[in-house]
Amino acid sequence: MNLDDTLDTQATNETRTRTLLAQVLIYLGLCLSVGSAAAAVGIAIEEGLQLIPSLVVGAIVVAGFAMMVVGVRIGGLDAPNFKSKTDRAQLILAVSGGLGALIGFYAVITGMGGRFYDGDFTISRLEAIIALVVIFVVILPMAVLRERNADDFEKAAAKDAAYWAFSAYLYGYMGWSIAYAGGLLPALNSGYMFLVLLFLFMGIWAFKRSG
Repeated sequence: MNLDDTLDTQATNETRTRTLLAQVLIYLGLCLSVGSAAAAVGIAIEEGLQLIPSLVVGAIVVAGFAMMVVGVRIGGLDAPNFKSKTDRAQLILAVSGGLGALIGFYAVITGMGGRFYDGDFTISRLEAIIALVVIFVVILPMAVLRERNADDFEKAAAKDAAYWAFSAYLYGYMGWSIAYAGGLLPALNSGYMFLVLLFLFMGIWAFKRSG
């Protein structure tokens, strides 16, 4: 390998690293800011406004927003649009992140997350209608757009992530069920299992996608 090839490889690795770091900062910042804001609303509803908790939450929200700004600057990201594959991918990620933040916010302030974890997940008729509309009007079209926009590299990353997530589910579920039957572990919580597999898939996908 000559010097030019070495420099090109280093530049490509640096670009991928910056892109991955930018994505981590953006979504971690989004989780921090939205999660802390939702927690603040929940606490305010139950206990009223308090100075010190409000200041702490405000600081976390600002820190999360700052992380998102730094992530955008590091990644050199443009405003998401439909012009190119990269822009469409950023649009999909932005819509997915924003929708996930709204759902998380609502779940926290209504206690829906607790019901989900406890295995007693029930929602009202209106909530069900709204959820179905969001799924078929927003999520499904975005999924179709993502599939049409995905290149072979991204599809390969998704396949690897799906393989390992399924393997974790298959062997983890069997192992935990046997341990539960023998009195070694408590009953398996389907909500926690879903979250573990989801984050496992996302983590492997992000790692593979970054190169």
